[in-house]
Amino acid sequence: MKIKIILLIIIFGALIAWVASTDTTAKFSTLLTRERKVANTNTFDNISMENCENYAVLISDSKLAKRMGVSKAWIRENHQIELFADTIMSKKQIIGHVPPGGHCYIVEQVGPWFFVQSPGSNELGWLHQSNVVGFVKKDPKTLIPCPGYF
Repeated sequence: MKIKIILLIIIFGALIAWVASTDTTAKFSTLLTRERKVANTNTFDNISMENCENYAVLISDSKLAKRMGVSKAWIRENHQIELFADTIMSKKQIIGHVPPGGHCYIVEQVGPWFFVQSPGSNELGWLHQSNVVGFVKKDPKTLIPCPGYF
């Protein structure tokens, strides 16, 4: 019985190490090619509810300033929200940044972490829920909030 438990622990540890070592950008590489072109007419008539996708609303610069004890101007000039390579905080490998107050496309959620795609640069990375203040559903092509979700 002890051998079975030890064997399970070894397999589980190897699985965790393998998942942690996979390249998250390659895992979701199809997202990098998503079309995000704005349509000529941005009206709710052009938005189908079935095309709506989840976006995270990021903490604003004023709330970040209050949290950090600095001015909003300092936040605007010196601070971006960090995107991490994985959810293991001991590694803390920063792979990208997103501006406060924006919206990020949610690819996946694992516990308090969101794997997101940043709006302008299409960077992919993990974002902690402490930086998320809400959610909105948007049409991914026009980036207009879907009816009933604004």
